[in-house]
Amino acid sequence: MKTSKERKSKLMAYANEVIADTFRSGRIEDSFNGQMAAFSVSVALSGLKPTLAIYHGDSAAIVNKDKIVEMLAKMYAKDKNGKYSNTEDFYKMVCGINDEKQLRQDITEYAIALKLTLRTFQLV
Repeated sequence: MKTSKERKSKLMAYANEVIADTFRSGRIEDSFNGQMAAFSVSVALSGLKPTLAIYHGDSAAIVNKDKIVEMLAKMYAKDKNGKYSNTEDFYKMVCGINDEKQLRQDITEYAIALKLTLRTFQLV
């Protein structure tokens, strides 16, 4: 499914807000950029639920992958009028869906918007 220009612009604005809110200190590790890029690839190769299982709760890694899930949950909440902004609720919602085709498309779009917008922030 092709994403419209208007939707891309809206998602980029959401991504900017989410990144600024998540990294209030303004310090974003350069390696986070790579993890964000790897998320969409992992969804494409392994599927949405397995990818979220890998990224969820992984706060001991060099890059806190759970922050990626947190940002995706915030993007989903902004796009879907406030539903599931909490990481745990978002994760449970994804795991409870049987037909994930549209959700997979939405989350991939969020991840791409976050990745592209992340480039506008200073990475350290």
